[in-house]
Amino acid sequence: MNSSENSENLTAKAVIIGDPAVGKTSIKKRYFGTGFHEEYIMTLGAGFSVKKIHLDDNRVLKLNVWDLAGQESFNQVRPVFYKGTSALILVFDLTNQDSFQNLEKWVTEFWSHSGSPNNIPVILVGNKLDLLSKEPKMEDYKEFWKKFQSIHPQFSGGKLSIFTSAKTGVNINEMFDKLKSMMKLD
Repeated sequence: MNSSENSENLTAKAVIIGDPAVGKTSIKKRYFGTGFHEEYIMTLGAGFSVKKIHLDDNRVLKLNVWDLAGQESFNQVRPVFYKGTSALILVFDLTNQDSFQNLEKWVTEFWSHSGSPNNIPVILVGNKLDLLSKEPKMEDYKEFWKKFQSIHPQFSGGKLSIFTSAKTGVNINEMFDKLKSMMKLD
């Protein structure tokens, strides 16, 4: 944290993880205003973007967002990017139940390599809402949080579930706004 002329500059690191092709990069691109692309382009290792956010109290938050490749070929690379994480975004594809089931693996990988404090916020993101004919029920994902808590009982941070569409932009900004409000910015 640095200060300059009556305002503080804060830095935070958010990491987006999940299976390949669940929309991690598309979520990041939509939030950073670079649009949506129909074609799937695999992330090679990690994608990185920075956004300066002016907070209500005249501070500036420099949010570093890391979008990590989900392919197995990057298993050895990802752990390096987990260090110093301030917030975790777990993404699954609402049309692919396997991507939801695989979140346990992602959580385990993150916590075993992150060295992050136990109280970081975690957001569970069901993406590709635009491909569903009806809105999913949030209750269906409560079991995830129970399992998450049992696997990692040391975890005490904020938790949130949200459904998004990187294609249409539904809930993308809201997700990052909630993430920002959940983060301890001091």
